Amino acid sequence: MHVYPNGTRRPIAYASRTLNEHEKRYGQIDKDALAIMFGLERFHLYLYGQHFTILTDHKPLERIFGPKTAIPSLAAMRLQQWTIILAAFNYSIKFVPSKQNAVADALSRLPLPSTAGGDSAVFKVEECLVDCLPITHKEINHATRVDPVLSRVLEFAKSGWLNTLKIYA
Repeated sequence: MHVYPNGTRRPIAYASRTLNEHEKRYGQIDKDALAIMFGLERFHLYLYGQHFTILTDHKPLERIFGPKTAIPSLAAMRLQQWTIILAAFNYSIKFVPSKQNAVADALSRLPLPSTAGGDSAVFKVEECLVDCLPITHKEINHATRVDPVLSRVLEFAKSGWLNTLKIYA
């Protein structure tokens, strides 16, 4: 979510997936931790190297995944492994009751039908908010096409870099 100067939070994108048969047998703490790990994996390119805040409605995860706390020795091996993965990120974690985090809670309560295995088991629900901003995606598209640098980048991306490099050789 993006936090605006006036304090309102607006989602940038949503992602959700259905649990496989093995994951359905996880305890609730593991399911909530798995959701955090899925979000990190899905949005890794946007999160790595940036400070971000994880909002969870599972109070024990605040202690287990807290960046300033040691890995609890009594935590299950899976949680310990995930804590080590989280150590690579610059984050903070905050407990937010479900009533105040309705967007995330709604996604977890509306599962899509599952399919077998791999990436096909991942269902994404994304919302593009560019149209809600003062500028629309059509305006961005037009400005990209008329900008001398960005139009070349777009041309490179469409035609392939090798074809473009031959021009300069």
